[in-house]
Amino acid sequence: MVKDIKTAEKYAYIGEEERKILLSKARPIVLLHKKNALENASPGLPNVGIYLPYSALHHILFHYMEKDALVMTSANMPGQPMITENDESFSLNADYYLLHNRKIINRIDDSVVKIWKGRKFFIRKSRGFIPSFILSPHNKKIIAVGAEENSSAAQ
Repeated sequence: MVKDIKTAEKYAYIGEEERKILLSKARPIVLLHKKNALENASPGLPNVGIYLPYSALHHILFHYMEKDALVMTSANMPGQPMITENDESFSLNADYYLLHNRKIINRIDDSVVKIWKGRKFFIRKSRGFIPSFILSPHNKKIIAVGAEENSSAAQ
């Protein structure tokens, strides 16, 4: 997560479509071609996921920090669900932990987007975009229900 769009431009190459999605109200993680300043983040890979603050807490963090970027995780190991208990998060061996006494009832991952040839592709469609609706050309009543992340049913 970076402080603002100017900081994002310091660390990655940003086209007009990437800029629009970074600044959108959804604030997804956007996969961008990284600049040399970020070689230690995702070493050996050309891209890095960058997003802008989307909550008041994020803005407060940057207000009191000297840094303009944070390496963040959604508190889960690859292939594992997001950690919801504070005590479990200490197994991640992070430098810092941002914890709260509020229970996490529903896990909500960040959306991840890649702009390619001017089009938006979802790597993961979640916070900011789900739930959503789809326009149908059919003149039938349709209902679709289910969890936004893993399963749904439609009729």
